[in-house]
Amino acid sequence: MKRKIIFIFGCIGILNFATVLTHASEVPDTQLETDASEVLNNQDEMDSKELEKSLMNGIESLPDDPEYVKLLEERMADFYSPRYEAFSYEGYTHNDKFKDCKIRNGVDVSRYQGNINWNSVNNSGMEYAFIRVGYRGYSGGNLVEDSSGKDNIQNALNAGMKVGAYIFSQAITEAEAIEEADFALSKISGYDITMPIVIDYEYVKAGRLQNANLSREQATAIVNAFCDRIQQAGYTPMVYANKSMLEDSLNAGNIPHKIWLANYTKQTTYAGDYEYWQYTESGKVDGITGNVDCDFWYDSSDDAIITGVYIPDDDAINIRAGAIINTDDSDITYECTVIDYDYATYGTAFFPAVKTTADKTDNWMTYTPSHPGMYGFCWRAYKNGKIISEYGATHYFAGNQISNAMIYVPDRNAQTLDFGMVFSATDKENVRIQWFVYKPDEGVYESILADDLVKNIGVCQKWTKKSGRYWIMCRVTATNNPASTMCWGVEIRDGKVID
Repeated sequence: MKRKIIFIFGCIGILNFATVLTHASEVPDTQLETDASEVLNNQDEMDSKELEKSLMNGIESLPDDPEYVKLLEERMADFYSPRYEAFSYEGYTHNDKFKDCKIRNGVDVSRYQGNINWNSVNNSGMEYAFIRVGYRGYSGGNLVEDSSGKDNIQNALNAGMKVGAYIFSQAITEAEAIEEADFALSKISGYDITMPIVIDYEYVKAGRLQNANLSREQATAIVNAFCDRIQQAGYTPMVYANKSMLEDSLNAGNIPHKIWLANYTKQTTYAGDYEYWQYTESGKVDGITGNVDCDFWYDSSDDAIITGVYIPDDDAINIRAGAIINTDDSDITYECTVIDYDYATYGTAFFPAVKTTADKTDNWMTYTPSHPGMYGFCWRAYKNGKIISEYGATHYFAGNQISNAMIYVPDRNAQTLDFGMVFSATDKENVRIQWFVYKPDEGVYESILADDLVKNIGVCQKWTKKSGRYWIMCRVTATNNPASTMCWGVEIRDGKVID
């Protein structure tokens, strides 16, 4: 069979072959099941664009997508040097340090896996999935959403799988890493994400990350900036990198977060810490057409230090969140971070409070919200500066509620009137009382007669009758819930109380 040399030197669609030579990891998949080798067995000649389309199963690249480049390079390598060894989950040797862990199987996917039958994936024994939510362009540096990310997240969750998310990074500064973290957080908002949120940090040949020539220290600071932002938001962060990246381009020992190792071999020789191992880019999983990345998770959660967070009903003043701690280890410190999910609406801080303690019996966090809304409480256990366990819970705080209010006047015939306010509230000690005069004929409010916290409510407001028409009015407002307020007034006409 003759094959044109254009396959090697021709332009591969939007990318030249030199650009394609990168790293390896992601795999294709779509409804089109045409195999590239079968295509060439049926025709002697094929131009580069047709080859690219066949190799990628008809799925076109998103703009400036480093993952597309990575996948195409993998497929080109397989096309010219096909591997005849059948895929198998067996035959992998695990490091002895994981002997007490449960080894859980999972996959990681992007739009290039096409339409996925997540029920079949789950039934095949896959327990979790890392789903791409976006990427940074390897050339222009723009952030782009993965067009299949949200559907994949929802459908995987519906199938009963644990879900994490990743962004294919090309960050070259800490500010860009934080931007990527915020981008990923915006895409997972509203979903039940219980697995780590990952920065996929790897080179694309001649891409902006490779061209930046970062030092180990700079690259490490970048991935840590991403992880710190994710951690602050109450999620578990993780760094994905291949073996050479971890050994040659990062100071992996200075990353105090989970590591996801990519190393396509039967027994990795990577000596550093890692909790996940992406061991192949050519896995076969029911429900996914074509190859897919497969992963081992070394799960030690049976030995979790923090096994739950309990939040009892609030008292309209404080929220209390208690950590359930299961350890006798005295070398552990604990931290609880409060997350205010409605901070943007009220102009408050996203992380308004943090508590740190080395005493496992000091396991309650008490927080006094300034407004109603959803709050999160993330408890973490640290040992030797690294997170070894974490658990979180959320609670909706309704705040103080004013249910009714009324003004009373003990003696309506007196020249100097006494006014009192009767009201009901969830917490009567945390309200603000405002007395003022309203002149409806003029449409104006006069100066406030009193503006006090409830400590002065026992004193009636006095008012000497005047001629004309006006209202004596009172407003009662919950101090931690400004939306809960009631107003009542009494009309006076030429010295006579009308109500």
